[in-house]
Amino acid sequence: MVNIRFLRTAALAALALVLCACPEVDPVDPTGPDNPSDPGNTTPTEQPYFTLALSSGSPVPDPYVRVCTREEVTFPALIVKTNMDDWSATSSESWCTLTVNEYKEIVVHLDAYGDNTETLQPRICEIRVRAGSTFNQAITLVQESNVYISFANYGQAVVLPSTGATVEVPVYTNCYQWTPSTTAGWLTVEKVSPAILRIRSTAISASDTEPRSTLVTVTSAFDEFMKNSIEVKDEKAVLSEDDYHYGDHTDWD
Repeated sequence: MVNIRFLRTAALAALALVLCACPEVDPVDPTGPDNPSDPGNTTPTEQPYFTLALSSGSPVPDPYVRVCTREEVTFPALIVKTNMDDWSATSSESWCTLTVNEYKEIVVHLDAYGDNTETLQPRICEIRVRAGSTFNQAITLVQESNVYISFANYGQAVVLPSTGATVEVPVYTNCYQWTPSTTAGWLTVEKVSPAILRIRSTAISASDTEPRSTLVTVTSAFDEFMKNSIEVKDEKAVLSEDDYHYGDHTDWD
């Protein structure tokens, strides 16, 4: 009869030898990188990004227009922040060239436009910045010549009938854009085209015995110091019967 106790002892001894012969293995961490079913096993991929800012650091408006003077000039215009390699900045005109410096700033160089005596119309360049298929923005760069503003057809003043009127005044200028203004409550002013200023006046009050007079000013939209003004006044005042003071002189024949 087989000794059962002996067999059990022999089996346990054999199992102990097998366990001792196996290399030690660390337990699998259910949240670690050895667990292929855990999402944390994947290294996160950095998402591509691209931002464009003005040299001041503020975001670039869309649309954005920058107006420059006639002198030759080089300036950092735009700041790029990106992890993308496939981006570009291009200029539509040969007189405006672009480079990128070590700080990832888009640097603009403009050639001089005319001389000190020329009054040329403004010239326009489109700067376009692209990044992959996600970013595409155009910036309009305008270079003005020596700027002038004139109301040549009207001489010194625009004279309106005191009953109120509307008149369109030609504006001679090479400003890229301009705006009209006045402080008079009896006038309204409006830019109706790049070369036409519309002025409307209300009728003078019967109690006013003196003609009204004020200034209308046209100012470059990009240079507040570039402006010109013209006088606007009534042709004559409207007088009421009371203003003539009838009956004051009873000794008249």
